[in-house]
Amino acid sequence: MSSFSQVALSAAMVIAMLIAMLILLQVVIQYKPKENHSVLYSDLRNSFSSNSIEEELIAEENGVERGRKPWWRKRFWSWDHYLDYINCLLGFTTLIAFLYMLLRQYPAFIETLGALSLGIESTLPLPQCISNFKSKSTSGFSLIVLGSWFLGDGFKLFYFIYTKAPLQFIICGAIQLSIDSIIVLQFMLYSSFIKNKFSKRLQQDQDTLLEEHE
Repeated sequence: MSSFSQVALSAAMVIAMLIAMLILLQVVIQYKPKENHSVLYSDLRNSFSSNSIEEELIAEENGVERGRKPWWRKRFWSWDHYLDYINCLLGFTTLIAFLYMLLRQYPAFIETLGALSLGIESTLPLPQCISNFKSKSTSGFSLIVLGSWFLGDGFKLFYFIYTKAPLQFIICGAIQLSIDSIIVLQFMLYSSFIKNKFSKRLQQDQDTLLEEHE
């Protein structure tokens, strides 16, 4: 395969991945859980304050809905509208493109940019792993997604080793596969079968201790 074909194939894969992620982001926002009743009650109570009318007028003049903060004042990456995420991504892409045009003649910048991108990609499964650990459950996480992660990252690491890719590619691939393996282990440990068996064993031990004391 020629060098141009490899570049074209890599670019097509990146574009396809970006489109898939944007579609997934839209789905996540569309089915994002609504605010709880306490938050809604707090907003309703605050709306009856003495300066509520003045705040309402100021919000309308600024084009901001009442009770909704502008996207730049909210916690990062927890906005309510898809367009807010698109604005952030466009701004980030513009910044990276500007820095690339300005610093592309410096090899250190290119190496740093590549290392950061590989490092971020290698930790993609980490938030899911932390979430599973905190909740002690893998409920809601698709086994098909986990299988595709594990197999895809496994083949990718094998490809890096087989083609003698640079060391940073192999290290990042190994980190990603290691996190996938931890999530697989969580699926087994937090499964209903293991939980039921552990609870039965714990109940048996408690019953045994009670009998011994009697």
